[in-house]
Amino acid sequence: MTNLAVSPEAAALFAGDSELAQRCRALDWSATSLGPVDDWPTALRTAVRMALECPFPINMWCGPELLLIYNDAYRDVLGIKHPASLGRPGREVWGEIWPEISPMFDAIRAGGAPIYAENARFIMDRESGPPREAWFTFSLSPIRDESGDAIAFLNVATETTTRVRARYDVQRLWEESEQARANVQASEARYRFLANAIPVQVWTATPDGKLDYVSDLTAKYFGKAPDELTGEGWLGVLHLDDIAPTAGQWEQSLASGAPYEVEFRLWSAAHASYRWHLARATAQRDEHGAIIRWFGTNTEIEEQKRAASKLQRLTVEALEANRAKGDFLAAMSHELRTPLNAIGGYAQLIEMGLRGPITEEQRVDLLKIQRSKNHLDGLVSDVLNFAKMGSGKLDLRVRPISIRQTVDAVIEMVAPQLVQNALHLEPYDTPNDGHILADVDRTRQILLNLFANALKFTASGGTITPGVRVEPDVVMISVRDTGIGVPAEQLDRIFEPFVQARRSLDSRDHGFGLGLAISRQLARAMGGDVTVRSEVGRGSTFTLTLPRAGV
Repeated sequence: MTNLAVSPEAAALFAGDSELAQRCRALDWSATSLGPVDDWPTALRTAVRMALECPFPINMWCGPELLLIYNDAYRDVLGIKHPASLGRPGREVWGEIWPEISPMFDAIRAGGAPIYAENARFIMDRESGPPREAWFTFSLSPIRDESGDAIAFLNVATETTTRVRARYDVQRLWEESEQARANVQASEARYRFLANAIPVQVWTATPDGKLDYVSDLTAKYFGKAPDELTGEGWLGVLHLDDIAPTAGQWEQSLASGAPYEVEFRLWSAAHASYRWHLARATAQRDEHGAIIRWFGTNTEIEEQKRAASKLQRLTVEALEANRAKGDFLAAMSHELRTPLNAIGGYAQLIEMGLRGPITEEQRVDLLKIQRSKNHLDGLVSDVLNFAKMGSGKLDLRVRPISIRQTVDAVIEMVAPQLVQNALHLEPYDTPNDGHILADVDRTRQILLNLFANALKFTASGGTITPGVRVEPDVVMISVRDTGIGVPAEQLDRIFEPFVQARRSLDSRDHGFGLGLAISRQLARAMGGDVTVRSEVGRGSTFTLTLPRAGV
């Protein structure tokens, strides 16, 4: 290090001192307000030498201008890496905190006691970085001359920022832990409140499956204390026949972590009997996916079980009744066919003159007899078909069939009635190669019913319009008429068995009301449906929808 020329006074003061003292020789102390070194009081020279040699952060504020003299350790406190502040006034070096510390010097000069401050907070604006928050523990003591005047101040300072921040961090962590504990306690309190407020049994279990909590409401249901049910104590209120299947399901959930759901019977103290419950549990996992707790509930389903049992019994009874009804209708239909065939046969013999000559009036009566017989035959066929569908004995031969051939065949069958009723038939269009997946005979039966319905309720001079619409998955065959229509309140009922919409008082409005019901059931049996749109006074459109073949 280069030694600069100094005054004799400075050389005498720092002779034989440390390396720092040698650097301080660069200062011409005689040029400062301190005056020649020889004129310095002994106390000041001693303090300066002690400050420069002390291993602790010490500095001195000398003279009226409070010039700084400091050792190596204090340079770190200053936050600089070179002695640029040595011998400069403190208000220049410590400008950012000078308003806070200058009153301390004034107070001591005025006779005040030395100052000791622990963990005092300052905002430091040093050359080594941006302003920062820092804490110091320091003392400020006067150095007085023979007359008692403070000619300098000895300052021992240690930065305690790290310690203070650590303490603050500990305090913050403690407060956070306290808050976390309070939150957990509050959460547990809310959980327990909810567990006792909701009308189900609430419980929790450890990862190995042992109950560690049951709500007060749960314990009350069994007439036991909560601690009697924890662990494996709950098995004591489980029906003996349900222990093995319940335990097996619980073990599977514990092993796999899958949600737990099982039905079993638990003892009810209030009813003094076992009652059915539905138990569910879900695993709570930590951030690594490990199960830390199971949360479960038991819900009493005794009434639902009884209702389900009753419904099952009633369903069986209804099915038996329906089967008996179907068997009766089928038997009745077969029995009616015998006398009807006899009536038709004898009427034909008479008409043929095998029983003797007949008059024209008799021939007209015989025609009426045959017509009535044919009508009864149709009714008996409807009843028989309905009985077969109700008993599940209806055979269907579903295969791809031509749309055009099927519709044309039906139109050919109803053509005489169209002419007889003076009704106009609109032409329709359909792809020649279009096919549906259905039973050909049942499809014709459905379409005949739809055309017959249109014929029945369309006055002379009206129009019947068939239509075919091919969609990607289905084909819709419609029959639209200009008849009297169906009231909106009856649209949902016309497909019910033995129900007829009161659409007219015409003598043609007769029958059992099975045609549309059978048609819909047949369509649905083939994967389709029959629907209706209608407006009173403007007619109805019935649509048969069936799966498209080849899709």
